[in-house]
Amino acid sequence: MRAHFGLLAFSTPRILILIAVAAFVLAAMLSVSPALGAEVTVLSGDTFQLETTSWRIANIDAPRTEKTCADEARLGALAQAKLAEFLNQGEMEIAPTGGSDRYAAKLALVRMNGEDVGEKMIAAGLAQRHGRARALCVGMHNLRDELRPTDLSRNPMGMSSPHMN
Repeated sequence: MRAHFGLLAFSTPRILILIAVAAFVLAAMLSVSPALGAEVTVLSGDTFQLETTSWRIANIDAPRTEKTCADEARLGALAQAKLAEFLNQGEMEIAPTGGSDRYAAKLALVRMNGEDVGEKMIAAGLAQRHGRARALCVGMHNLRDELRPTDLSRNPMGMSSPHMN
């Protein structure tokens, strides 16, 4: 089958190839790869700033570092440090979801060298899956009081993870 467009004639396989190339180019345009040497500032265990734009990793919730109990703040500081470590390990790819959080940070899935950073934070025990996070502080006492010490030594957030030793 041939399609005729003025002087151009395309067979079905050529049209499919053109569509595939166009889809690839569109996908590349929708993801953001920061320029080499771009300044990244880690704001929390799930949020960072790349030059003037704040990004929140869409698939995780990390412990807070402010306005929370002491144990959650400690875990939040660990999560912030771990995220900084992950974001300094190679080539970053940001795939915006089109949404933003309540602080106006753009939501995105973030990959470093092809690996999902949110999943790595969950595997490290320093974040919970977005939408399924449980409270770490309840009133003036916190979740740590309810966990066995072995739970916290095995995994800082007391959650089981197939990647933890």
